[in-house]
Amino acid sequence: MSTQTPLHPVPFNSLPRSVAQIAAHGQARTPCRENDFRIIGEHLRRASQSNSLASRLHAQGLSVDAEQQTLLTHVFLQNALCRIKPQGAQG
Repeated sequence: MSTQTPLHPVPFNSLPRSVAQIAAHGQARTPCRENDFRIIGEHLRRASQSNSLASRLHAQGLSVDAEQQTLLTHVFLQNALCRIKPQGAQG
């Protein structure tokens, strides 16, 4: 018998007001941002594929190839992060 509490979705009214307003009114949904979200999604998809390949290479004992693939995974993740950061943010 499991003693874990079942997971429940977060009620919409418990979200921070700014998040709830954006979700309800679509204030942040500009065509430019939607394009960014599409590109971010593609970078993350490719990072996942690259990471899977790196894991397979490592399991096969090809550590040098796995390391090179891991570096490519890092590039995909960095590209996604650059799109996520707000315009003008430095860091």
